[in-house]
Amino acid sequence: KKLSLGYYDFEKMETFEYGYYLDKMIGETEIEKIDEKLEDKLFGTIIHLIYEKIVSKNKENIEKKKLLIKSKEDEKILKKEIKDVLKDVLNSYKYKISEDYLEFYKKVSFEEILNSAEKYFKELIEKLEAEKDIEIHFEERIKLSSEKELFENVFINGVTDLHIRTSDKDYLFDYKSGKLKDSYNSYKNDKVYKAMEQLDYYSIMLENDGKENLLFIKKWQF
Repeated sequence: KKLSLGYYDFEKMETFEYGYYLDKMIGETEIEKIDEKLEDKLFGTIIHLIYEKIVSKNKENIEKKKLLIKSKEDEKILKKEIKDVLKDVLNSYKYKISEDYLEFYKKVSFEEILNSAEKYFKELIEKLEAEKDIEIHFEERIKLSSEKELFENVFINGVTDLHIRTSDKDYLFDYKSGKLKDSYNSYKNDKVYKAMEQLDYYSIMLENDGKENLLFIKKWQF
C-alpha cells in the first residue's frame, strides 16, 4: 500500500512506528469550545496567521521590491499595518475566546508580537533587496514539488509556512512560537534543532534544478 507522509507523520514513524499506526487507526477528534485563555496551540496559530496575512497583503510589492523600509515614516506605516492585521485576526476569534480574556491579550501579550513582527519583516525586506526574480509562495497548500518517493512505496510531502524562490536560492520559513531553552548544551532537544530538522525535511522536496538551496530561518521567542 502507498504510504504518504508529511513531516509530523514522518517524525512519528521515525520515533514510534507502532504509535503512528495506532493514531491512524483511532483517527483524530476535535471539540469546539470557548476557551477562557489562549492555549499554546491557539496562540501559535494566531501568530502564524499574522505573519501569513502580512506577507499575503504585500506579496506583489515584496516581489517587485517596492516595499522598502528606508525612513521613520516607512516604519510607522509597517507598524500600523501589523497592528491592523493583529486586530482583524483577534476579532476573528471573538467567539472562541472569552471576551474578557481577549481584551487582556490585546492590551498585554500582543505588544511583544507587534515588536517582533516589525523586526522580522524589516529584516526580511532588507534580505530580499539583493535578490532577483522573487516568487512568494505561502500557506496556499502548494507543495514544494510533487510527492517525492523515498522507498518503493513510501512518499513524502510537505508545505512550509513561507517559501520564497529567487534566481539562485530557495528560502524556506517555518514559524514557531513558545519558549526556547536558555542553554544550547542540550541542542538536540531544543526547538531550534527540531525546526532546522523540519526545514531539512522540506528541502528534500525541492526540485533538483541546479540551484543553490539555501535554508534561511528566523526564530522569534514570544
